[in-house]
Amino acid sequence: MSERTATGLILRGRAANEAGDPAGALKAFQAALAIAPENSEALLLLATAEYDLNHYAETARLAGAAMALDLSRPRRSWAMRLAAVAALARNQTGKSFEIAHEAVAFDPLDPANHCLLGRVLWQQRKTKKAEAAYREALRLAPEDVPSLLGFARFLVALTRYREAHELIGRAAAIAPDQTDVLIARAQSAFRMDHIAEARDLALWVLARAATNPEALMVLAKVRSRQNWFTAPFWWAFSWWTARASPWGRKVSFVGFLTVLVALMIALDPTPDDNSNWPAEVVYGTLVAYCAAAGGHVVLLLWRERRRVRLRQDY
Repeated sequence: MSERTATGLILRGRAANEAGDPAGALKAFQAALAIAPENSEALLLLATAEYDLNHYAETARLAGAAMALDLSRPRRSWAMRLAAVAALARNQTGKSFEIAHEAVAFDPLDPANHCLLGRVLWQQRKTKKAEAAYREALRLAPEDVPSLLGFARFLVALTRYREAHELIGRAAAIAPDQTDVLIARAQSAFRMDHIAEARDLALWVLARAATNPEALMVLAKVRSRQNWFTAPFWWAFSWWTARASPWGRKVSFVGFLTVLVALMIALDPTPDDNSNWPAEVVYGTLVAYCAAAGGHVVLLLWRERRRVRLRQDY
């Protein structure tokens, strides 16, 4: 009877995860584990939920507890991956690499293990080895959606947007309704300057889970791109990022911040100095401009969220 109840709670937790409610999923998995302490699925799902909520020390503890059990090969690989990502999140890259390498040696036919190794290697800035690990994952399972999305994220980090867009398209053909795929499609559409498509996909996700942070971020970017005040800056940003190398973008960003700080210091308005009124005008104009741009984006977001809620109510 307890196993049946635990299974029901696990299903409830999975549904909460799909609905974008990680706290609700965490409670369900905790309740399932309290009823059936030896249930390895509940233990691993609880560790995953803790990781989603940025509780990395607890994730590592639960993953260690899971590895102490007599697990099947797929679940032991799962536990090892959780231990590795928890170590990686705490900047323990050496430990994370050891666990990831051990996971690949333990089950070299599991594409998720190769994806994990690629992620760790990329964190260590070993780009070629990381790409080789991702390609091995896709060689083992060409239609594995997590592997396709993981490799796409890696390519995005290298600004190889077209290749990433193709991989996301392959994932969408396999699992068109999966939330992770919809978010990846929205992000990719925004990068490829397909603004209307990015907006529609973000709203599709928000219609399912109104607080999904990644979908909200995409929608905020879309609306700031369509904002009268910030559109020129987005255009300049897109033009430059499409042409500059990653190093050039970093240098230009640091240079922009340096110039901005220098201007702020040069135009620092002194209250006792009436002759410095041009600086006060510049400051006032900048503050008003930023307030108007931010207010307009918030208004557009509020309107979109309201439309989503109305569609859910009716």
